[in-house]
Amino acid sequence: MGKDKKNKHSIQDIGSFKTKDSLKEEDVQLTKQVQDLERRYRELYKSVQQLSYTYDTCRDHFALQRYGDLKDMIKACITDEVMENAAKYSPANAQPETGKAADLLRAAKRLSESASARQEVDGLHKAEIVKDLEEKKKKKDKMELKFLRLHNRLVKLKRDYEDSKQHLPAKRYGVMKEMIKPLIRDETIKVDTL
Repeated sequence: MGKDKKNKHSIQDIGSFKTKDSLKEEDVQLTKQVQDLERRYRELYKSVQQLSYTYDTCRDHFALQRYGDLKDMIKACITDEVMENAAKYSPANAQPETGKAADLLRAAKRLSESASARQEVDGLHKAEIVKDLEEKKKKKDKMELKFLRLHNRLVKLKRDYEDSKQHLPAKRYGVMKEMIKPLIRDETIKVDTL
């Protein structure tokens, strides 16, 4: 109970040391970070969705054909590009694109995001902005945790796939099926739970 009071005071203390404008600016920056994380996660999760879709659609294939399908599905999901993107769960680690067109696109995107994020906090009082900041920080932490979970699942899939190569095709088929299932059934990494 004393801890709850401490947390409430710390939230209020955060707001009392900063001006409303600085809180608004911090909220705008945090909003952009959260939106960027969500966008990156959706892009990354597409490979898992594709794995799930392909897994479901090839169930009626003959076992020999399905064996090849399973191998192709797993390989598509554990490419170096997918693995690197999963490892980068922070916008600070992202490799920015270079060139004049990329700079112009980034500037336009920042302007658009800033305008929508600013509109979101314009009518709020200082206490509401502080509360919004706390919620967005929690959302950002949750997104980073999702990235970490997904990365761990993909690393395990890649490791298990490499280990499965020691088995004969008949046994490997069953092993590959079992390594895909936890990834496509994990509710904690699904995009729907953002």
